[in-house]
Amino acid sequence: KEHLVIQGFQWRHANTRNLTNWSALGVGGHCVFENNLVSWCDYIGFYVSGDKSIIRNNIFAYNGAAGIGGRGNEHLIEDNKVLYNNQDRHDTFNTNGGGKWVYLKNSIIRRHEAAYNIGSGMWLDIDNTGNLFESCYFHHNHGDGLFIEISPNNVIRNCVFAYNTEMPGG
Repeated sequence: KEHLVIQGFQWRHANTRNLTNWSALGVGGHCVFENNLVSWCDYIGFYVSGDKSIIRNNIFAYNGAAGIGGRGNEHLIEDNKVLYNNQDRHDTFNTNGGGKWVYLKNSIIRRHEAAYNIGSGMWLDIDNTGNLFESCYFHHNHGDGLFIEISPNNVIRNCVFAYNTEMPGG
């Protein structure tokens, strides 16, 4: 799953929970995932791992638990929309909402929109360090727009947080 270029596809209605609670689609390092739509998947829409992938201009929407998540180093994540995820109303203190990231380091998240998710718009859970969030828009999430937990030394610049509400209990 490394050194792939995936552009212009639609993934819809993927069913992964019969086998495992995992993403419908995932890529490793040095991949380009661009201009795609990942929607109505039964658990997590998309997962990235490895290093130096480009995740650009995609829509991750209406997935059962979360839109996008992952880990790795030096990813470029820009111009994506993560909308209306956690349709199955999973516990909001787990992998759900816009998506959960662990061990994401030295990456750029630019012009990222996370909205209308049930849970956080984006959750940095553990040891996500050295990341730059720039010109992002986190709004109308039923939870924090950006939840940063056990993840120091990130820069948030020129981002807008609006109309996010208290996270519901699980």
